[in-house]
Amino acid sequence: FSQARVGFHGDTFRMFKFRSMVVDAETRLADTSTLHRAEGNVVLFKMRNDPRITPLGRFLRRWSLDELPQLVNVFLGTMSLVGPRPPLAAE
Repeated sequence: FSQARVGFHGDTFRMFKFRSMVVDAETRLADTSTLHRAEGNVVLFKMRNDPRITPLGRFLRRWSLDELPQLVNVFLGTMSLVGPRPPLAAE
């Protein structure tokens, strides 16, 4: 799937990813935001055992295979191979 991210000079672009979470993960975020966050994470919402991650998604994330489609963005010139991941607009 693709997700809107903020790139260079604040321009938005579509970042390609393998889906590792349930389809309505964004709407379920409000329900899970009261659960325990990953230790030391105050700014961004991260959980060690996020219930929204699918079993296949857990495998993809464990081996970092969910990052492979982002190479398409690198080849298109919308993303750099090095540096931080482009943030969501909400971040």
